[in-house]
Amino acid sequence: MATVSSLRVYPVKGCKGIELDTAVMTPTGLAFDRHWVVVKEGTMKFLTQRQIPQMCLIEVSLPIEALHGQWGQLDPGAALVLNAPHMQPVQVPLAKTADDSLLRECTVWEWSGLAQDEGDEVAQWLSEFMGTAVRLMRYRGKPTGLRHEAGEAQADPCRRPTDPEWGSGVEFAFADRYHVLLATEADLEDLNCHLATPLPMNRFRPNIILKDTEPWAADNWAKVKIRPQDEATGGIDFLVTTPCSRCKVTTVNQATGEVGLEPLATLANVRSGRVLGWDVGRKDWRHKVFFGWNAVAQQEGRLRVGDLAMASVRERPGDVAGV
Repeated sequence: MATVSSLRVYPVKGCKGIELDTAVMTPTGLAFDRHWVVVKEGTMKFLTQRQIPQMCLIEVSLPIEALHGQWGQLDPGAALVLNAPHMQPVQVPLAKTADDSLLRECTVWEWSGLAQDEGDEVAQWLSEFMGTAVRLMRYRGKPTGLRHEAGEAQADPCRRPTDPEWGSGVEFAFADRYHVLLATEADLEDLNCHLATPLPMNRFRPNIILKDTEPWAADNWAKVKIRPQDEATGGIDFLVTTPCSRCKVTTVNQATGEVGLEPLATLANVRSGRVLGWDVGRKDWRHKVFFGWNAVAQQEGRLRVGDLAMASVRERPGDVAGV
C-alpha cells in the first residue's frame, strides 16, 4: 500500500510545474497538464528544455479553481500567468473561444495538427526571454471521454491520440505520450545512492509521486488504483503502460538552467535497457535509460495528496509492456 505524496502539473510544456494538493483527472490527463506548448516561429515545431534549458526558469500560474475543474467559479478575467527573471509578468486569458481563425498547424513529436495561437503579446514576451522567435499554442481538442472509437480522434485535427502501438482510444494534450508519469520516492532515493550529488525529483518532471514503496517496485506493476484513505471503493485505476525513457532534460538544473551530465551517466550504468534486460524484445531500448512509468487513466475523477495507491503486478514479473 503506497501513498500519494505529491501531485504536479506542467501547464506549459517545458516550463516550471505547479504542485497541488488536489488534481482532477480529465480525458487528456490531469487538468491543464501540458495544455500549452511553445513552438518555433516559422517551422511551428515544439521546443522544450532539450533545445532551450532556460525554459525551466519560466514560472507558470493558474487560478486554483481552473486546476480543480471548477469552471463555474472562475473570474471572467482569469488568466494563465507567466513570469521569469528580469521580465514583467504576462497574462494569457483563460476564457475559451470558438474562433477558428486563431488555429494554426503545429508539430509535437509525431503529431501535426491544429492548436490555438495565443497572440503576439505572449509570443513577444517568450521570444525575448528565450532568445529566438516563438509562438505559444493552446490545445483545442475536445475529447468525448477517456475512451473513444478507434479513428475518432484522428478525424479531428485538434485532437491528439497516442501512438496505436501503446494504446487504442487514448488521447492527451501536449505531453510526450501518456496521461501521467508516475514516480516513487524510493526510486529517487536509490538512484541518489549512486550519485555523488543527490538530485531532486523535479529533474524528472512527474505528475504523481508515491511514497512507501520498495525501490523500483513499479517495474512489475500492471495496474495502480488510487483512492481516498476513507473510501473502500471507487478511485481511479491506471494502466501502467511503459517505462519512461529519459533524455537530456533530466540533466538541466531546474533552479538555474545549468546543464550537466547527471543523472544520465549514472542511469546508463544502473537503469539502461541492456542492464534491465528490456532490450530482448526491443533492441531500440538497449541504450535507453529509464526512470518512472507512463500510465493511462481508466476513469475521470479527483486525486489528492494522501490518497492510497494499490498496485497489482504483472502476470509474469519482469515483463515490460511493449516487449
